[in-house]
Amino acid sequence: MVQKKLTLILLVIVLLTVACEQQPDVTATLEPPPTVTLVQATTLPDATEASLPATATGEIATATVAAATATMEAATPTLAATDTVEPTPESDELSIAQPGEGTSWATGTSVTVSGSAPAGTDVVSVTLRAAGLVLAEAEATPGERGDWQTTLDIPENMTGTVILRAATGGDAAVEVPVGITLPGATSAPSISLTYPDSMTTVVSNHVLFFTGTAQRPEEGMVTISLLYEDCQTAAATTSFDVGEGGQWWGYIVVPETVFGSACALAYFGDFNEAGWRGAQSPITILEQDDPQSRGLFIGNFANSELPPGEAVTVYGSAYNVPNGQVEVALQIDGAAVAQGTATADRFGYWEIDLTVPTDVSATASGQFTAAVSYDGQQISESVPFEVEP
Repeated sequence: MVQKKLTLILLVIVLLTVACEQQPDVTATLEPPPTVTLVQATTLPDATEASLPATATGEIATATVAAATATMEAATPTLAATDTVEPTPESDELSIAQPGEGTSWATGTSVTVSGSAPAGTDVVSVTLRAAGLVLAEAEATPGERGDWQTTLDIPENMTGTVILRAATGGDAAVEVPVGITLPGATSAPSISLTYPDSMTTVVSNHVLFFTGTAQRPEEGMVTISLLYEDCQTAAATTSFDVGEGGQWWGYIVVPETVFGSACALAYFGDFNEAGWRGAQSPITILEQDDPQSRGLFIGNFANSELPPGEAVTVYGSAYNVPNGQVEVALQIDGAAVAQGTATADRFGYWEIDLTVPTDVSATASGQFTAAVSYDGQQISESVPFEVEP
């Protein structure tokens, strides 16, 4: 019995030994679960070939994106078109856009003034000036791009050509000449200056005529003055009686030492006080020896009525005339009915008395004429008149 147990134990040992010696081969033959997918992986080459068109499609898509990018880049310059709707470019200098030179305004009205200023300008001061006076003033605050606008109230005490000025807090300033006129028929006190104007030849050391109209002048007096040094200093002034008003004339002698830019001013009342009214015109004064210092003027009012058989004084000025001789005539229907030679004094003033013949038809029209000669070149002027009925 014991012998059989020993035999059985030995047999078990032998079998276990054999099993242990064969275990590595069993382990080597085990395949992990993913082995199934490895078999399918053998089809990857075919799948790779089948996916090649997809790769090509991806390349086409890439090219499309690149083309779209190129299109966007090509379109980029057109974006500059948006500049057309941008505000006016920032200004780098002070300017007055409105009004333009030569604009006229009526007294007693409100007007708009606009322009541009350098970016960063805080305030633009706008003034209306004449005869050294500030007639009206206002301020404007420029926008982000420098555009500015304000309103001015035109005064009632000045007519003629005045200066509109815009200035900043620094040295920048710009000026534009503008006109101020009466608003039409009015019964209010007023004065106008019809001569001289900006086109008049004015010569130093010679007489300068002033003509105009006045309505209800204070104390019946009109004062005329020549201003220089930015029209702030009087070089010559005189006053005369005009009664209730109407047409008036007067003259002054331009000082020999005054020439260049100046202003002619006519006014009544106390200067720049209540009730004061004035009229101004810018002028340019030539030096006496300037080659352009030549000219002729007849001072008689246009359309004056001359009584037949009575003498009338014809007067005026002539600049630098050789021998001072001025040929003067009264002409009717182109023919001289009275004539004579006047002699200009050293300041260029001349006058002569001429008579319309009694046999001239009543209500006839004629002309005052005057002529001078400079080195063989004749200059002539004429002013119309009427013969009293």
